[in-house]
Amino acid sequence: MIRDFLRYKNDFSNIWSQLSQLTHHMLGGKSPNIAYAAAQTELIILSLDIMDDLQDQDNLEPPWMQCDTAVAMNCASNLLVAGLSGIGEMAIHPKILKLLSSAHNGQHQDLSNQVTNEEQYLSMVSRKSSSLINLAMQMGYQLLDHKDPVTEEKLDKLADCIGIAAQLQNDLKEIATLHSRNDLVNRKKTLTTLYLLDLCESKFPILKSYYEGLCSLDELAGQESQLADFISQSGVFEYTYALQRLYMVRAKQIFESLPAVQPWSDRFLDFIIHPYLNKI
Repeated sequence: MIRDFLRYKNDFSNIWSQLSQLTHHMLGGKSPNIAYAAAQTELIILSLDIMDDLQDQDNLEPPWMQCDTAVAMNCASNLLVAGLSGIGEMAIHPKILKLLSSAHNGQHQDLSNQVTNEEQYLSMVSRKSSSLINLAMQMGYQLLDHKDPVTEEKLDKLADCIGIAAQLQNDLKEIATLHSRNDLVNRKKTLTTLYLLDLCESKFPILKSYYEGLCSLDELAGQESQLADFISQSGVFEYTYALQRLYMVRAKQIFESLPAVQPWSDRFLDFIIHPYLNKI
């Protein structure tokens, strides 16, 4: 069953293992254990993806959503244990555990859906999303023979910028299409929906009523074309893209201050930074 889960995940992306390997190599690492560390990164992230889908119930396609929930959860916990079991004879670095705890706290805050402003939301995303980017990078960084606090601090800041930018892009996906995975349908509080809620009271009040539970999804769906017009004219895309670009420009500045070596430096830029900058 777990092999099925791994095959499904690998068909979509292996971004996490690449982050671990690129971070290690661009900072001069030559550990024979880096492939194992990268594989364990994938196991950790897959376990969290499974838990996230089981909690949110907004993505029914993966194989772990097609089996008994208790069985899927047991597989997820098994994957997490495997991912944290250590690399060779080395125990997992304490920073990895700290980042994993931070991601869990961010996920808890997201599930509670209690954020009310941009500052709170970005703080939550920093815990939930950026911690996982940093976890993947640290799985490679902690295998270096020589580490220094300055470089590690820069990696922390780099991961924070990349994680926030990635989440902002995700927040815009299919925002104007009412289906089961849509944040508006699920009354989720994201930077995008908070922006729309600030505007809707005067320009599209039914959206605020829906968030407050005063009208049904059917009533909102009855005005889907008006909702799409409201969203397209609201400026939410321009606002989110501007903020996303700000974080990615900052990420590139931080990256350029790292003691990165070629060709891995350019590969990292082309893999995770340039694609975002070219889209926005």
